[in-house]
Amino acid sequence: MLIESWLEPMEKTFSTLPGKDDLSGADNYHYLGTQALSAALAQSGGIGLAAMMARNLLKANSLGIDASAQVADRSKH
Repeated sequence: MLIESWLEPMEKTFSTLPGKDDLSGADNYHYLGTQALSAALAQSGGIGLAAMMARNLLKANSLGIDASAQVADRSKH
């Protein structure tokens, strides 16, 4: 769902030419295409966010750093 929410605005931006009207029903096809692409990306491992977050948390843990405290501290800024 996260990937789809990122792809949908990009698809809307790049799917039409300036000054051209959309064809009737084109939004449905665009939505289905975006949904299929995001599902395929998610099934193949996504875009690497989870792996990156896991590596950083494991690294912080091995260094004895409380990652939750860092997140809380950053949210105050």
